[in-house]
Amino acid sequence: MRQARIAISLLAVVAVAGCQEDPEPVSQVPGPAAYESAYTPMDPVAIDPAGAQAPSAYDPAAPGGAAAGVPSVAPAARTYRIQEGDTLWAIATRVYGDGQRWVDIAQANPSLDPAKMRVGAEIVLP
Repeated sequence: MRQARIAISLLAVVAVAGCQEDPEPVSQVPGPAAYESAYTPMDPVAIDPAGAQAPSAYDPAAPGGAAAGVPSVAPAARTYRIQEGDTLWAIATRVYGDGQRWVDIAQANPSLDPAKMRVGAEIVLP
């Protein structure tokens, strides 16, 4: 019984002594910088209800020859077939060399649930 009282007394002294010390401040390591996505959704195309076609931007009779009237065309979006064990981060790292570009892939595929990606499904790579 006496040993139990001594043990309890020692624990109380250690607890009180431990509570009186000021804890060391924890150094805060800054996290990664915020990622700015370069993805911008395309504007919807205006459709004429009467069915009239818009004039073509290509005009071979334009001054400067045919090349002057050639419109600039954005590159077509690529697709990627999901493989076993893929994550958006892994796909972005493999395709773009930067895992933080997973945000662009997610924005280009709004119906995709990153937690439930099916093997064999195709996603759009912006």
